[in-house]
Amino acid sequence: MQSSKYSIEDYQRAGDDMFNRLHLDSYPVSIKYIKNIEDDIPVGVRRPIDTKEKMSICQAFTYARRFKQKFCITAADNFCTPSSVAHGWVPLTMEEFVESQVRQKWSKDAQAEKRRAEHTYAQNFKNIIELAYRGVIVSPLTETPVIPDAIM
Repeated sequence: MQSSKYSIEDYQRAGDDMFNRLHLDSYPVSIKYIKNIEDDIPVGVRRPIDTKEKMSICQAFTYARRFKQKFCITAADNFCTPSSVAHGWVPLTMEEFVESQVRQKWSKDAQAEKRRAEHTYAQNFKNIIELAYRGVIVSPLTETPVIPDAIM
């Protein structure tokens, strides 16, 4: 874990302040990317796969925002292929990506999607794999068990 000039408690207090002062309808979400699935998941953070379930990363955000739940989402936990690919958790050829986008009705035209994917792949996805992140910890900022990389 990285060092920070702010403690976990500082982030939790900031989450409380944001929630209360801004009169938010849901809690701010802490997002922490992890590289080691075995060692980087704090106690109290659940993985859907541990209960033989899967969910999308978007669902984990909603459960954290609305119900104060804490999740670790990895490729094994996530049923959303595009987000697993976008995070670099699974290798996927451009052809598989295009087929997935058409099958999920994100695009109607395979050739147009292929042209878009060629540009997107070249611009965005090549370096993500090199970061070597294997999952993300999602929790309400007010109860974050980790120092977040991002807050949503």
